Amino acid sequence: MDFEVVVTRFGIAAAGRTLLQLDTSVLPVTPDEKYVLQSCHDHSIHPDQICHKVPSAQRPGLIVDLAQKGLIRITQQHLGEIWLTAAGAAFLRDECAPQGETVAISWSLLSAYLAFMRQHEPPPAATAVMSKRPPTPVGAQNWR
Repeated sequence: MDFEVVVTRFGIAAAGRTLLQLDTSVLPVTPDEKYVLQSCHDHSIHPDQICHKVPSAQRPGLIVDLAQKGLIRITQQHLGEIWLTAAGAAFLRDECAPQGETVAISWSLLSAYLAFMRQHEPPPAATAVMSKRPPTPVGAQNWR
């Protein structure tokens, strides 16, 4: 499985505060990054509170980049979208073998699993092996 983390609140770090005090003509950040730093200069903010000059679609990437550089600190985040990777799908299809005696599965979980199974090709059909002996009825024993 893989997932994304959504930042819901962040504030400026000491390094970011120092950076804003430097000569603005030689700052090692882009103008949009500077707007993000200036927006959270006084207190922590939500991504929606970033200066309107920064496009909404670019804000999450800018926040992550600035956090990795140590210029802002993320104070609140939550899980966003979660998805099954190709490796996870292969594991469920080929290797997963649940065990136990207690069956606890909801209809929605079963529905999701069936949808998953319908998305993937079934394994090739096993070829039938013909036996030289006729089949023995169930429960029959070899009496001689």
